[in-house]
Amino acid sequence: MPRDRALLVRGAATARPVHARSAAGAWRAAAWLADDRRRARDTLAESGELEGYHLLPAVRADLLLLLGRPAEAAAEFDRAAASTQNAAEQGLLRERAAAC
Repeated sequence: MPRDRALLVRGAATARPVHARSAAGAWRAAAWLADDRRRARDTLAESGELEGYHLLPAVRADLLLLLGRPAEAAAEFDRAAASTQNAAEQGLLRERAAAC
């Protein structure tokens, strides 16, 4: 396959050529990219770099709301509000907790 007609998708260790016109190739490329994102997410979670990040509980709260668990979401919004120094963010997060 000519190089100008291939879409290179970088995997964890290798680059794999995928024909740009092939629907199956596009699905394979999407699967490889999704796998890389999962690996990156897991690596970030294991590194502990997000520990103490005040918006992480807010994201968790939004997900809990989507799951229909408002009491747990309110607790997470309160936790997020308590972990920030920004008064505007605190107010918004406390409003979100009260609305649950």
